[in-house]
Amino acid sequence: MRPPPLGRSWSLRVATSLLLLMTSSVMATDPSPITVENGCLPADKATGACSDPTIGTVDPTTGDKKVTCNTGFILESTILEGDILKSVAKLKATCYSMCHTKFMELKCPAGVEDCVSAVYAPVTKQINCPVATTHDLYVNDKAVKSFAKCDTATGWKDELNNVLLAFTTTSSEPDVNAFCLKKKPPPQTFTRCDTTSFEVDCTGCVSPTFNANAKKLSCQAGQKLVILDSILFDHAMCTNTGWEGHTTATGGTGGAKLLAFTANPPLHHPDPKLRAHCYTFDCSKLFACPLATPNCARPVLAQNKLTCAAGLFLTIAGAIYKEAVCSSDGWKANAKELIKYSPTSLSETKLEAQCQKDCSSLFENDCPEGVCKEKPFLDAPTKTKISCPLNNILIVNGKDYKELVCSTAGWATSEATPRTILDYSSGYKQLKARCLSRCHRHFVDTTCAAASCNQPIYVNEGEPMFCRGGDQLILNSKEVGDVVCDSAAGWKDGGNVVMPFNETTNIMKAECKPKPTTTTTTTTTPPPVEAQEGNDMPYIVIIILLIGVILVGTSLFCWHMKKRKKTSRDDDEENPSRTKTDSKNKSKKGKKGKKSKKGEGKSEKKKGKKTKKEKSKKEMEVDSDVEVPVQQMSMPNDSTLPLTLAARAPSGPSPNEMDI
Repeated sequence: MRPPPLGRSWSLRVATSLLLLMTSSVMATDPSPITVENGCLPADKATGACSDPTIGTVDPTTGDKKVTCNTGFILESTILEGDILKSVAKLKATCYSMCHTKFMELKCPAGVEDCVSAVYAPVTKQINCPVATTHDLYVNDKAVKSFAKCDTATGWKDELNNVLLAFTTTSSEPDVNAFCLKKKPPPQTFTRCDTTSFEVDCTGCVSPTFNANAKKLSCQAGQKLVILDSILFDHAMCTNTGWEGHTTATGGTGGAKLLAFTANPPLHHPDPKLRAHCYTFDCSKLFACPLATPNCARPVLAQNKLTCAAGLFLTIAGAIYKEAVCSSDGWKANAKELIKYSPTSLSETKLEAQCQKDCSSLFENDCPEGVCKEKPFLDAPTKTKISCPLNNILIVNGKDYKELVCSTAGWATSEATPRTILDYSSGYKQLKARCLSRCHRHFVDTTCAAASCNQPIYVNEGEPMFCRGGDQLILNSKEVGDVVCDSAAGWKDGGNVVMPFNETTNIMKAECKPKPTTTTTTTTTPPPVEAQEGNDMPYIVIIILLIGVILVGTSLFCWHMKKRKKTSRDDDEENPSRTKTDSKNKSKKGKKGKKSKKGEGKSEKKKGKKTKKEKSKKEMEVDSDVEVPVQQMSMPNDSTLPLTLAARAPSGPSPNEMDI
């Protein structure tokens, strides 16, 4: 680091120039003698550090005088412009040697360690270190073996006469920077990429191994090279330009740039070192109990495999596994990645695992929504036995069970001799189970193999089971009426239990069969037609009877309506006044109520004037016609229809005489 140039300030030079302009104009009119004062101190003059200037004659044209110094000296004056002295009454001038200390900076640069200031000997004109045996001299950032000497004729030289700073005739204020640095150990052959190019960056850590021939920094098998406290590499390669990191064993060119070397480092600024260490994945420190159960039954780690004792499940994040395997890549179980560790970053994420008997994650309710009212559940507190709520049956793969027991071997029945339902020898998987009400259709067998058998109608619990067409409902070979299921008691008919549940099979057989028909046996031939299986004769007879009844009823109705019209015409001929009155009443519709009522009164009076003979004749005609209103002709029951029609048949002409 060089100090700022030494010498006269710009403000002084500007002031001198102004003063010279003023004195020039004065001397042009009044040339007076010039007095020059020597500024060289006696002590400096004795050592040759300065000398008196030489003043020339006055220029008759300009009135100027030249003031000069000898070679190797520099002129300094209070009033000076170039080397021309303006005409003034008094002038102070000094010739300083180029080896004067005012042109030297003998301080240490800022921030440099193990540095002391250099010293100058005026007599010998040399710059040295205070203790030459422990420090080396640096002049203008150049290393000097022992000292630097000033020669006013040529410049500064080292002990071998090599020029460090040359003086010229135009040189002004030669700046010299010198300091002393503590000596380094004897320099060895400067080579990069050796054991001094890296260092271990943590206390107690494993140091990597450096292969000088391959210039490769690596760790033992199963370890990773840690750079910058967190970046993981398989190895690092050293080159003339710096360190490169590689994540795979094959390496190659173009690795990650880790550290660059300085192109031309100075002796007091060596290359930076790569900081690294070897890291081993310690799986014993990479798993723990879940935070919710810090005092859990811990799994056992052996050969980087995490397992549980016999009879316990390895539970991780609610799932159950046979084992979990640890490696530098992370944790895996059943080929499933549980935790992944980045190959280029150091991670301390722990696997949360515990050992327990809980089978909660080893079954699931597979019942579709809206089908099952209840769900399977595990008993407490062991949570190893699955069953269903009261009046519900556990169903697994279409088969019903009272309960099932879970273990590391699988799911089995709770009988004295257990039957395995789901085997875990090849790995854990979930048991699919559901709970069905005892009244569910699953427990009603309606299959019907016989030709005379029909399936009953049953939708769901709370709704009756019945047969079509008046067939007989049979439950487990027992004839019953329409029944309703009660999941707590059994099948009920009118509130009474007619068929309790079958606790052995839970399945009830239901079918519909035709009811047997009752017939009267006679000695006449041919024998009566009996309702037999596959005989349709009873149904044909009923249909023929129904058609006959409909035809007879229709004939009677038409004959009655015809007779009624004939009676109405005869009455109009015998009572013309009533016909006129009826016509008059029809024409007065819409008039006031009083007129309508008055007309009706007159009509009633005319009707009252009928003779007893006419009235008697009318009654005789009505008695001979038994009126049957149309609304009473609705279809009666099959068993009563012929009798009803016979009772209401008129006493008039026979059906053959009717006009249909």
